[in-house]
Amino acid sequence: MISARRRVLCDWGSSRLRAFLEVDGTIVDRRAVDPWRTSGDFDPVVASGMVGSRNGVVEVPYMAAPVDSQVWADGSVVHRAGEFALTIAAGVRGINYLGAPDVMRGEENWRVVE
Repeated sequence: MISARRRVLCDWGSSRLRAFLEVDGTIVDRRAVDPWRTSGDFDPVVASGMVGSRNGVVEVPYMAAPVDSQVWADGSVVHRAGEFALTIAAGVRGINYLGAPDVMRGEENWRVVE
């Protein structure tokens, strides 16, 4: 019997953590407090948002926009966090429609690969 692929996707902002439990590509649960902590049940734990900023767990450089999903994923950094291998997604930087610098580092990035 093949087991389901389970992973946790996280968006860590400056004031809260949101975690999503994904099983075989479908979000089956979400939490804003007390994320799941069962050792060995997940493939990667993937996080985006302030977790990858200078003030986060480990700084992950921004990727230049436009960026395709594979290049964006390749810009992730794997960091050991206790018993988990935490994959921290890169932010994306570019120029907005007014010609000013703009960045995305949180849940906006997940829409790139959905």
